[in-house]
Amino acid sequence: MWGHGIDAGSSLMGGRVARWAVIAGGALLAGAGLGFLARDLLGLGQPAVALAWLAGVTVALGAELGRGRARE
Repeated sequence: MWGHGIDAGSSLMGGRVARWAVIAGGALLAGAGLGFLARDLLGLGQPAVALAWLAGVTVALGAELGRGRARE
């Protein structure tokens, strides 16, 4: 339907875009997860929720970037 015979992993640029999309998605999911825990399960206020989001994003990005360095 959307494809024009181009595989995202077939070119260097497509591979990089796909990798960064996975990293960004993982960071958002980690931030949202910790934010949910802080707000809904622990009942913390807005500053704590914002810090939880930042912590989740930082952990996810650090893990992914560390994994990328280990491959090199």
